[in-house]
Amino acid sequence: MLKTFEQKFRVELCDINPTFGLKATSVLKYYQETFARYCAKYNVAGYNLYQMGLKWVFGQTALEYFDIIPIWNEEVTARVYITCIKKLRLYINFEVETTRGVVAKGQSVAYTLDLETSRPKPVEEIANKFDIDEENKSGEVIKYDLDGIGDLLKTQNHKITFSDIDYNGHTNNISYISLGLEGLPVEFIKYNRPKLMNIIYLQETFLNDVLKCEIYKKDDVYGFRIKNPKDDSDVCIINASWRDDNMTPEKFFEVLDAIKQ
Repeated sequence: MLKTFEQKFRVELCDINPTFGLKATSVLKYYQETFARYCAKYNVAGYNLYQMGLKWVFGQTALEYFDIIPIWNEEVTARVYITCIKKLRLYINFEVETTRGVVAKGQSVAYTLDLETSRPKPVEEIANKFDIDEENKSGEVIKYDLDGIGDLLKTQNHKITFSDIDYNGHTNNISYISLGLEGLPVEFIKYNRPKLMNIIYLQETFLNDVLKCEIYKKDDVYGFRIKNPKDDSDVCIINASWRDDNMTPEKFFEVLDAIKQ
């Protein structure tokens, strides 16, 4: 049986969107917080790795959203487990759910980098500290086939501010997703939500860096290509397919009544 670690949260006001449902980015927030606490349990949290001359980074995340949308003050459970270990890559599966069902699930790839050089270091020694079973070491690698790019819709710039920076001193990976999503039309983002999302992180960026975000559309897939204008290199590539947001005011009160019972 796979060893898992879970953490419970209450949906806060800052986690919901104008239709009272959980923001797509909040799912990743719960996942990352749960993984951080999982690491802390085994003394491989970010501050522990600093003492080893290392740091955690994510390289890729594949994410699937379902029809269940948590609302304010609803209890949410985030669950993580290691599913595969390779020389330089640690694969972490995650699920977010309420008592009403699964909200989202996916997989991330984590790396350990040398603090001085930012070069990848073997991850197996760190991974073995989690005391996991052999079943957790050779599981499936998840990939979602999202055919992106298409037509360029717009380009926008964003200067990295202090609120974008995490404890590693570089841009938090959720900030890249927010940068892409905020470029979509307000009426679209208000009444639609992601169905599938692929995120590829390619390089670190830092305070006061200016990023260029190119937004593309092909069928139901929006693509976000975030670049460093200094050399036009890719920083982060995101592709996401979409569905209608079913959290109408009527639906909200139905859910509210259900969770009160």
